[in-house]
Amino acid sequence: MRVLHADYGYLLLGLLLLIDRFYGVYVLKVFNKFFLIILTTYLISCASSNPPPKTFNQFLYNQSSMTKQLESLDNNFQVIVLNSGMAGDDYKRIVSLTLSNIPVIVAISQAKTGSPYFVDLLKNADTKPIGKILFARNSGVIRDLGMKVDQIYLNHIGDNTVRNYIASLGYTNKDVIYKRTSIFRKKAQYMQLDEYVLPSIHIYLH
Repeated sequence: MRVLHADYGYLLLGLLLLIDRFYGVYVLKVFNKFFLIILTTYLISCASSNPPPKTFNQFLYNQSSMTKQLESLDNNFQVIVLNSGMAGDDYKRIVSLTLSNIPVIVAISQAKTGSPYFVDLLKNADTKPIGKILFARNSGVIRDLGMKVDQIYLNHIGDNTVRNYIASLGYTNKDVIYKRTSIFRKKAQYMQLDEYVLPSIHIYLH
């Protein structure tokens, strides 16, 4: 949809330039210049928005916001909370990320009580995507560069909630699932994020 909006923008830009050239009346000039400023700003925002990944590997190894990546694939992005609460010394939040109601990612975010910034973030997230906060310009949060990516099969998933949920979707040990493990830090505090990329993502990526 963003590409279509940008194309309409360029078409309107050309039309305004033609009006300005052949009907150079003062009122039209002022009108055109006003809209040219607005239109230029809009086109720049289109160009700078997160473009959709072209291939599955680009998606899998991209360390930018998963939220933005998924939103670039489908406007109907949703977060479903499967579980959220204390598990021993950790606060754990497990969610299913869906595109047009199809689960494509299952994610576990967990932070120890000694990392109150991240614990509070997870407690208050509800169905909001935490990526919008983690990757905000002034968040002060950094992601370790060494994101780990592994193939994993259903019976090797340690978390019961995640394993049972993925099994309920019809996946078996014959299906290849990818697990991405990342660490986010804010000063001395940290949070671990495990993302299980389901085969359904191939509806959008090849």
